[in-house]
This record gives sequence, structure tokens and C-alpha cells, in this order.
Amino acid sequence: MEELLKQLFELMEKNRQKQKIVIIETSSHLYHDKIFSTLKKYYNQLDISIWPSTEYGNESHKQLETGIIIPNQETLMSMIKEANLILILSFSRDLLVKGALCMSDTSSSYALQVAIMQQKLIIAVDSGINLKLEHWKLQDLDKNEAYNQSLNLFREKLVDFGVQFTTIFEFSDIFTQWITRYPSFKPSDGESCLKQCTKTLTYQDVIGKHEITLTRNTKLTELAQDYVRDNKIVVKNRE
Repeated sequence: MEELLKQLFELMEKNRQKQKIVIIETSSHLYHDKIFSTLKKYYNQLDISIWPSTEYGNESHKQLETGIIIPNQETLMSMIKEANLILILSFSRDLLVKGALCMSDTSSSYALQVAIMQQKLIIAVDSGINLKLEHWKLQDLDKNEAYNQSLNLFREKLVDFGVQFTTIFEFSDIFTQWITRYPSFKPSDGESCLKQCTKTLTYQDVIGKHEITLTRNTKLTELAQDYVRDNKIVVKNRE
């Protein structure tokens, strides 16, 4: 009986699929170490591919000590199609603007457009565009409110396209919930978990409303918060 159980466990482990993740690298490298430490916890459960094959992608590959570099666009297309999750480690302002305007003239913006058009699950860490982080405040790069609002508008457009943003401080908890809650690694389950954890209401979702209901997993974007406050919209909370 012991030998039979051993064989069954070996068979289960052999046939268990790993979670396929495509990492889109950008020119922004803020807080990469914190993200890498989270991913390294789940090496045995992840099948990681990194794009593009530039100095950014190669540097991430070296620090992660795992995964493969995607060599060309043809391979990228198939990798994204098969992926359970598209992960952007630190969203840059260049990618933010190009993504919102549907541009694909760089390696990273091309990959983002492919993922959006295929309606893949896309999680982006907002470190490169979140000017409220201490990194930007220490350099006095958070002063221009008109500029900040412009970034928020581009961000909300990408949220409308299906990109889900998270802060560097929330990333570890969200990723851990996703990878541990669904050990069978079903893409639909993983998607449901992340959407549940990071549901976001944008300015477009609240405009014209007199009342909105929020759950504990729902967040308002900054523009949505301003609209709710300025127009005295009734906010109800539901578990």
C-alpha cells in the first residue's frame, strides 16, 4: 500500500501544471527586489517567461535565477496566449501613455497591447507611476497636480481595458492569495481570485451615480474618490 501511494503522489506531482506567467519588463526598476522575493517563494509552482530580451529582461532573469527569456515576437504571442497571468513588475510612465493610447512601437508596449487584445489577466505594480510613493516625494517629483491628474486619466483608461494595478505594498499579499488559494492552477479560478482581491471602480463607474455600494475588496481610483467626495455621493459598504 505504501508503494502504491508513493506512485500515486509521484504521478499527481508529475501531471500538476505550473502556473504560467509572462513578465513584461519596462525601464522602471523600482522595488524589483521586493517583487522577486515574493516570486522566489513559489519557484516550484511557477513557469516564468520574461520579455523583452534586452538589458532589462536579462537583468531580471539574472536576479530571479529562473525562467526563460522570450526570444522573438512570434514566441511572445504564443506565450501570452498560454499564460495564466501577465505580470508587469514596475509600470513605467512611457508604457502607461502608450498603453492607454493603444500604441505598440516598443517591445513592452507591443506585449501589453497583445495581452489586452487577448483579454488576458494583467497585473501591474504601479511603482513607476505612483507619484505618492516616498521615492518620488524625496525627489520633489510629486508637486504638479495637473501632471499627476493626467497620469491618473491614462491609468484609468488602462483599468477600463482590463489592467489591474496594485501597489508594491499589496503585491505580496495579492500574489500569495492567488497562488495558495487555488493549488489546482486553473486559469479561471486564478482570475476570479485576483479580480475579487483587486476590484476597482473608476471615474467612469461612478459618474452620474447618486449612490454606490462597496465591498471590502473594492477600491476607488483617485479620480473616482474625488468625484464621490465633490458630488456627495452616498457610499454604502457591504461584506
